[in-house]
Amino acid sequence: MQISPSQKQNSPGEVLEQNLDLLYRVANRLTGNATKAEDLVSETIEIAFRAWSSFDGKFPKSWLIKILRNQFFQQVRKTKTRNEAPLDDSNEPVEDNFWHAVDKKLEADLILEALDRVSEEYREAIILCDVEELDYAEVAMILEIPPATLRSRLFRGRKILRSKLIAIAAN
Repeated sequence: MQISPSQKQNSPGEVLEQNLDLLYRVANRLTGNATKAEDLVSETIEIAFRAWSSFDGKFPKSWLIKILRNQFFQQVRKTKTRNEAPLDDSNEPVEDNFWHAVDKKLEADLILEALDRVSEEYREAIILCDVEELDYAEVAMILEIPPATLRSRLFRGRKILRSKLIAIAAN
């Protein structure tokens, strides 16, 4: 959802509520830890509320993800480590298509495992473009790179991801 400056009458709460799931997914992929992702999203919300008056109303998703990324990298610089999260132990509900759902979850977990093995610059491009389905222009703005560089990172990142998936599947 894009908001023009003339439509900025939406409150920061409305904008944040509309993008909360997106922020959590991106934070979870960056941190690799559900608790740290929640903390990162909370910090992002706090910063967004304080900076709302300086927000021009354009590309709220990009603006929020940029805040989130800046906070994440600031934390990484402080700790100099990236903690890995244990695999999710959530139980799958039993339903008519239970095994189909299990297959889908296993495929998703396999892809996410391979994605975690891709270097940060490629992983971010893939997550934002392919997983979160953000527009290339927005992602280029978030990552502060030219659109051509984004396309190059996506091409190389997808190629690396494919090779990681093949290696994981072979084991």
